[in-house]
Amino acid sequence: MNLYQTFLFIIIFTLLITQTFNIPHTPLKRMIVNNLAEEAVKQYNKEYNDDVSFVYIMRSKYENFGIPHYILKIKAHLNHCKRRGNCWRLLDASIYGNPEGPKENLDIQVKILN
Repeated sequence: MNLYQTFLFIIIFTLLITQTFNIPHTPLKRMIVNNLAEEAVKQYNKEYNDDVSFVYIMRSKYENFGIPHYILKIKAHLNHCKRRGNCWRLLDASIYGNPEGPKENLDIQVKILN
């Protein structure tokens, strides 16, 4: 095999492995996790009757033992806070279910860390 055939083989083999084992690409995974964080913040606002908005994800972890499980540490900002005091909320979200399915089927549990 020459260099062109070897390069083509590596690309096709990588695509087959990626599609076979459903390994998400980094931008897609980031989008899924950001959408889950948005849902967790909505759930927090509903449960605690608060008004915070999602800022960024501090840490994320994914486990799959039959049911997909995402563990997120989220930093959220209080929308009504105008001073330089404690305007932040650190949230710990545990999300069970398929994130690509309907959002109603997700089991989202959120608690405050600070």
